[in-house]
Amino acid sequence: MKLSLKWIGDYVDLSGVDAEALAERLTRVTAEIEGVERRGAGLGDVMTARVLEVARHPKADRLSVCKVDAGTGVIGVVCGAPNVRADAVVAFAPPGTQLPDGKRIERAEIRGVESQGMICSLAELRLGEDADGIWLLPEETPVGRRLGDVLPVEDAIIEIDNKSLTHRPDLWGHYGFAREFAAFLGRKLRPLQLAPFAIGKGPVTVTVDDPIGCPRYLAAVVRGVRVGPSPAWMQLRLQSVDVRPRNNVVDLTNYVMLEIGQPTHAFDLERLHGSEIRIRHARAGEKITTLDKEERKLDEAALVIADSRRAIAVAGVMGGAETEISESTRSVLLESANFEPSIVRKTAQRIQLRTDASSRFEKSLDPDFARQAVGRFLSLLPSVIPGATLDGPVADVFPAPPLEKSIELRLATVHHRLGVDVGPDRVRAILEALEFRLETLEGGFRVSVPSFRATKDVSIEMDLVEEIGRLYGYDDISERSPLIACAPAPKNPMRALEREVKAILSLGLGFHEVGTYSFVDDTVITKAGLDPEHHVHIKNAIASGAGRLRISIVPNLLAILEENLRHRDAFRLYELGRSYTKADRRSAELPVERRDVVGFACRKRGTGVVRPAVFFDAKGACEALLRALSLSSPEWRSTGDIRDPWVHPSRSAELWQGSLRLGEASELHPSIAQAFDLATADVSFFRIDLGLLSKSDRPIRRFEPLPRFPAIRQDLSIVVAESVRAADLEATIREAAPDLIGAVRLFDVYTGAQVGAGKRSLTFEITYRAPDRTLRDSDAAALHARVVARVQALGALVRGV
Repeated sequence: MKLSLKWIGDYVDLSGVDAEALAERLTRVTAEIEGVERRGAGLGDVMTARVLEVARHPKADRLSVCKVDAGTGVIGVVCGAPNVRADAVVAFAPPGTQLPDGKRIERAEIRGVESQGMICSLAELRLGEDADGIWLLPEETPVGRRLGDVLPVEDAIIEIDNKSLTHRPDLWGHYGFAREFAAFLGRKLRPLQLAPFAIGKGPVTVTVDDPIGCPRYLAAVVRGVRVGPSPAWMQLRLQSVDVRPRNNVVDLTNYVMLEIGQPTHAFDLERLHGSEIRIRHARAGEKITTLDKEERKLDEAALVIADSRRAIAVAGVMGGAETEISESTRSVLLESANFEPSIVRKTAQRIQLRTDASSRFEKSLDPDFARQAVGRFLSLLPSVIPGATLDGPVADVFPAPPLEKSIELRLATVHHRLGVDVGPDRVRAILEALEFRLETLEGGFRVSVPSFRATKDVSIEMDLVEEIGRLYGYDDISERSPLIACAPAPKNPMRALEREVKAILSLGLGFHEVGTYSFVDDTVITKAGLDPEHHVHIKNAIASGAGRLRISIVPNLLAILEENLRHRDAFRLYELGRSYTKADRRSAELPVERRDVVGFACRKRGTGVVRPAVFFDAKGACEALLRALSLSSPEWRSTGDIRDPWVHPSRSAELWQGSLRLGEASELHPSIAQAFDLATADVSFFRIDLGLLSKSDRPIRRFEPLPRFPAIRQDLSIVVAESVRAADLEATIREAAPDLIGAVRLFDVYTGAQVGAGKRSLTFEITYRAPDRTLRDSDAAALHARVVARVQALGALVRGV
């Protein structure tokens, strides 16, 4: 965005202020400046002149031989511009003139004809970008005068980084910056000159179908219009900020937008059908040809301005070509409206059309800007379009004016946040300079926020503190090291547990960590045997196929197993992540978040593993993890009737510690394996709820020295009913000699004809060790006999005895 300091100077006295210093101050206080450009400097020798005659060059079809009067006599000039004509007033550079680009003008012979100077274009004078023809000055411009004496060509242009203005809808026009300059320079802000106008039923009626999409709409009818070039001063100002002049009507709407920040649009009234303007949503597939002559297809989310037959503008983006201003226009319908930012932004994106208007409406403009824009348009109307007048009252549809916003500001908060004592008088002076209104309270103020700062910029007390700080001057606040209490960071048991689990699985058990999104696709949900409607739906999904929150990590991992099987015969994967459940999906309450670790062991069939051992891949990994975590007394129980669809009905077990169900281990259910193209692989998994695990009884790890004396290991094979749990047998073995039995490890399970129906054989390895001596064989035999007796007391058959 570019700012003309001469334009801003209409509203605040900038005398005695250097443009570069002003730009640096503006960067510190308001917005980042990208640069300062001087325009019109070095044009002291350029004169105004009148072209008396234009003849064709005898040796060049595209050149003209002109007789020019620059006040010092008639001279000959060769000109190549297509728009040169007799009686035109032009900018003339006589011999000896040095132009802004460094080019020096001299007498020259061009194709046999002498040229005593040059008729200049705006681009050659560095006053604009138009290089297609010479600059035609208004016919009433005095001839024979220095250009800078009759037209305001000298200016300083400040270029603003637009990203630093996205939160300030009041700064998208020159007057907003004039207010900022007046505030930090301590100078008076001159008011906008607004013409008064009546509100009521005018020649055109306005109907707004969506008052949320269009909170305010003003429509004014102007008659007696004669379309032509706008005044030179207006053209120069528009050119100075890189807006190309079109005609007096369009230039006036652009001028108002650049001054106030409020876009307006002029329709040719005689090209409208009927006397009603309707602001409605587009019909599905409705088309409109915009001013850039492109046909655009709209959807029902787009807001349009329409007459009785068709859409005539895309609201907040661009007008339609069918109602544009032309040389034949005699009556104009002026639109000044306020549109909902998100509708404008999304429409501009969908139709791939971003304009100066849309970029402003996206910033949440003040609805009062729409009224100000009409008043400013009408105040400039007589000087820009002589003879044009307002016809009747102005229609103003404004059903829900916003309430005034007020914020309580405590001086103690200002002092605490800024670290400097800004007195109440200084606080009042700063905020009132920015047009906030203050009411004194005990220890502070009640601050009324002006409407142009209330749409999204200033809403809380800290916003006011920021306003005070930036105008007070951050450079004027003395540096002081803060006093900070040094304390160790609080412990996060869950984070520590997560790191420990990852280290055990990745470094100790051969698992590879993967990471998937917390979002899941309906297709994956259905393949996993779940109902998509039981998942939390996300309105603003980050991508297609990511519209629901997962209730388990398992489906996400199942979706990537088949791809991994293409490249490996066997692998182990795990993920540590969150899942989300909601008892009632219609409830406004947030879903319950659960932190799980899920591990998968997967191998292709025919890789040497007997199929009945598949379940134990996951169970063994889970037990190894729990042992490494020193979890005391976990136990496995048969799976209940309520289980997830991927849990095998018979080859699975639940993990419990006391009354806490920590998770489960299971072979993958055949139907789910089939759905995910895993039927040719042996897949098992485990899941542990880390939230419950963090609450379980985990003894404090203490250092134990290496054993000083050797151990004796003996195997024990026991035949028991299938209903007897291995954990109960292990506990019985340990009870025989708690101080002398170290480890008890189950390493073989056998079922078959040799042990009988309904029975199974369990083989344990028992480690005997004394802490204070070396056990003799007779000692170990006696201990083993005690263990056998304990087991037999349970009704078990000890094989080999």
